[in-house]
Amino acid sequence: MPRLFLGQRLFDAAMAPLTLLRREALFASLLDTSGVRAGEHVIDAGSGTGWLTRRIAARVGERGSVLGVEPNKRSVEFSQRRRDSSIERYVQGDIRALPAPTDAADRVISSLVVHHVEPDEHAATFAELARVLRGGGTLFVIEIARPTTRCARLAFGWHGCVRAALPEPRLRELSREAGFIDVATGTTAPWVRWLRATKP
Repeated sequence: MPRLFLGQRLFDAAMAPLTLLRREALFASLLDTSGVRAGEHVIDAGSGTGWLTRRIAARVGERGSVLGVEPNKRSVEFSQRRRDSSIERYVQGDIRALPAPTDAADRVISSLVVHHVEPDEHAATFAELARVLRGGGTLFVIEIARPTTRCARLAFGWHGCVRAALPEPRLRELSREAGFIDVATGTTAPWVRWLRATKP
């Protein structure tokens, strides 16, 4: 079994205790903040095993659709087996070159993915996220928030994902460089930061 796929499965299993058994509530709140609603066509850029994609599908309903894009083939196959509805579709692809037409989506959601992208590819990645959005569409990025207290930095600051996490000013800068407007950021939990922006 490829290491990346195993890592994604382990990540899913570990998320509940890491969020004090409130993973469902945490991501329900994040989806509320994203503004996703019934009838929308959504791209989940970096869908992993499809856990969040399935919850997006439940929100958009049968009049909408959700495309999960994931680079790992085993994760795509797993997501297809676990899908809850016919409006979910999973394809192998990369956030830096999404397999979707220009102006295809009402909303693009990317959860805990951008920090895996090499820094010199961040700008191109945000430009690609903008490309697949329709005018007036919304980008919603969920990212790791760097620890702010000494204890938290000692406990988690050593981890590669935490060290690679993009600070809020950089997220804002990237979104504006890609042409987004109405940029908003916030935190939903001590370790979760979000960015919401609109394509004009």
